[in-house]
Amino acid sequence: MSALTWACSQAKAVQQMWEESEATEADYPRYMLADPILGYSADEHIGQFRFLANRRARKVKLKEPFPWAKERLEWLSEQASLRKDTAGREQRRYHQLFLNISP
Repeated sequence: MSALTWACSQAKAVQQMWEESEATEADYPRYMLADPILGYSADEHIGQFRFLANRRARKVKLKEPFPWAKERLEWLSEQASLRKDTAGREQRRYHQLFLNISP
């Protein structure tokens, strides 16, 4: 088996893994969000999954599995970033107050 053949088979296997993950991930919101709630629907959840899959693939230098995907839940990303900021500030404050450690 040539290196090119092996690389192609690996790329196909990874893409199949992403597609299986998408199918599995899609079952949950279709069940839980049969009736959408304000700002959140099954389609938006699945779209966000695709966006995050692309981001994770890029991070490990793989081809994006869903190149057409766009961020669907910007408000959720903002909330996640806020939580990280808040947690970081709280942790630094804890270290300053109780452990007498400077950041």
